[in-house]
Amino acid sequence: MKTRLLVIITVFTLVLIPVTTNSFAEEVSSEYYVGVIQWLKANYPPSGTAVVRVTDPEMNLNPEKIDNFDVFVRSNSHTKGLYLTTTETGVSTGVFEGTLFLTSEHLGVGHRLKVAEGDTITAEYEDSTLPASYTEDVLSIIAKSEIRTPLESPLKQLKSGIPVEEVQCKQDLVLIQKYDGMSACVTPETREKLIERGWTKDNNSMLQKVLDLCGCQESGGSCITPIFKWQNETHHIDSLRCEWKMGK
Repeated sequence: MKTRLLVIITVFTLVLIPVTTNSFAEEVSSEYYVGVIQWLKANYPPSGTAVVRVTDPEMNLNPEKIDNFDVFVRSNSHTKGLYLTTTETGVSTGVFEGTLFLTSEHLGVGHRLKVAEGDTITAEYEDSTLPASYTEDVLSIIAKSEIRTPLESPLKQLKSGIPVEEVQCKQDLVLIQKYDGMSACVTPETREKLIERGWTKDNNSMLQKVLDLCGCQESGGSCITPIFKWQNETHHIDSLRCEWKMGK
């Protein structure tokens, strides 16, 4: 008896389905950005240099090279202004910087701008690649900085002959005069601590505390209630006379 072997052959058909590669990540986004222009410092002296920075990816016209473009700068002393070339900080960074030379002696030529103490220097460029939400086609982007001579230290000001009452401090600092005759510019918080410790001749703040806490009137007179007593190493409160007096 012969046995027949039935062999079943299954044929698999490989179907190739085309796959579309998403190259969106490699494409430059069609969304535009509003550029940013700024001076690197809020204040510049009337001689020296000032640096302006523009951040605008759309001005990166060639992603394989360092690009350049001009911004317009002017001052109160030189209203006609001039064009300053800004250069990309690296290949395809979209960040551009330009160095402006400041002078108080003559009209600017090239990248040299005439300025004076108290002037405002302005940098401006036109951004023509704006997001769809903007109704205008071109937007002027502006940055401003002030021309101001940096203040010398209180000691240098005194040595130059400036009276102590005319000594100036930088913004957010106040002047104090210590009992050793030295002057210093400190924060308001530090000033309060030095007054309480008796390290400064400025007693106005502590006197105000006497007026507030004792209920004294600015015109003088004894405290109403309560009698307030306070002292430190060098001073004490005379609550009857509303005075912050030296000595215990």
